Amino acid sequence: MREIIRFFSAWAEGESYHLDIEEAQVPGLEDATEDYRGGGMLADFDVVHGLVKLEASMIMTSFAKSLLKKAGLAAGKINTVTMRGSMSSEFEEGSKSVVATVRGRINAKPKPWSAGSKSGVEYPITSISYYKLVVDGELVHEIDMVNLIQIVDGEDQMKEHRANIGLAT
Repeated sequence: MREIIRFFSAWAEGESYHLDIEEAQVPGLEDATEDYRGGGMLADFDVVHGLVKLEASMIMTSFAKSLLKKAGLAAGKINTVTMRGSMSSEFEEGSKSVVATVRGRINAKPKPWSAGSKSGVEYPITSISYYKLVVDGELVHEIDMVNLIQIVDGEDQMKEHRANIGLAT
């Protein structure tokens, strides 16, 4: 238990939902692979072809009308969502920030209404084209699908590939 996220909030297009959010899921990074086994190989080998599509979500305890209005937009329209956390340790003083920013499409999946219990809305964020994770002021990941940018721990993983196909920046 080094550091635990104690508090968190979500912002969509600059509007805070810190009083409404119950759960936030930031994107995970998973290799997109294909099995390969050459004639002289002992076993299959995973060949990495990039990343699987990124997914994120939020669960709100209220209907949050202003957030509902950000779902169901026409093709080509995207939203920017920022999830911010504050984490601290049981063994050290102080706190650290966690900031995840995604650009994608907000979808709305209302939960069933039930007498005597809260109802809310799950907001999956799909078609994510950009993801950035900053922990305690340090860039951990920056993934820009459209511009072939994949920065991990400060190292631009795709710099040579962009140069090779004429997209050098």
